[in-house]
Amino acid sequence: MIQSDYGRTKVSEAKKNIKRLQKILDKFQEYHQSIQQDEQELQHLRKELSVFEDNKEYEYNPNCTVCRSKPWVARIAELKNNIKAIEKVLNKHQTALNKYIMKYHEEDTQDELEQLQEWLDQYDEDKYKSYCKLQKEWDEYDKCANEIEDTNHKILSLQNDKDGLRAKQQQLQTQLQESKDRLSKYQTMVETIDLAQQWDDYDEFVLYHKLLRGRFEKQLDTWKRTFFNLDSKLNLKQQKLNLKKQIDLAQNAFNEHNISHARLQERIETHNRLKEQYFITSKAFENIHRTPDNLSIIQCGNSITL
Repeated sequence: MIQSDYGRTKVSEAKKNIKRLQKILDKFQEYHQSIQQDEQELQHLRKELSVFEDNKEYEYNPNCTVCRSKPWVARIAELKNNIKAIEKVLNKHQTALNKYIMKYHEEDTQDELEQLQEWLDQYDEDKYKSYCKLQKEWDEYDKCANEIEDTNHKILSLQNDKDGLRAKQQQLQTQLQESKDRLSKYQTMVETIDLAQQWDDYDEFVLYHKLLRGRFEKQLDTWKRTFFNLDSKLNLKQQKLNLKKQIDLAQNAFNEHNISHARLQERIETHNRLKEQYFITSKAFENIHRTPDNLSIIQCGNSITL
């Protein structure tokens, strides 16, 4: 059967993944074999060492030169050194394996490799296309089924919420009606208390009015007499003010007359002084005209002037 490009691509990818997974498993196998060899060798060395350590015939004094020269003493030292070296290598291999396990999971890798190998061995393009189509339809079916299940859960949740809200609404309506009934009772009680208080206030007002009415009438009579007295005094005061105003006007006129009289007196005095000087001057001129020399001078002067 001729494969399409899509099929060849899938086969190529599968082979690459198989090769990659096989390398990972080979690395796991390498670590396991190394650890197994180290453990076997370590077990063998420890077994040999136990033969020397558990047998009293091989006991020796480490400070004795003769004892240390025996060949099995050297072998014991060699075994201990080899054990330490192999333990160090074993720890190194185990550490590397643990790090590799953290990066790759051996069982998952083996399962994936087997699935890819099985798919590759049984691969047929038409069957694969049919399988992909069926897988796609199945995925869509799962998606729709999940959405329907989620929708049913939401509807059920909303229905539960609706029932809860309906019960809560009924409870609130009952509480509201109870509150309205209590409020109505309180309002009736308040209105009754207010009415009683208003009636008490009215009684107190009537009593207070009766007690103070006589006092107010006496004070009113006193205020009336005071008013009439003040009115008479006010009229008298007004007359005095009018008279004072006339006196002020007459005083102002008198003062203005005095000022005018003083100015006229100054003018009369000035006039009298000028008149007196005029008479003195006139007499002086008359005396000058009567002298002969002066007369000729006057005449000469008159002629010159002419």
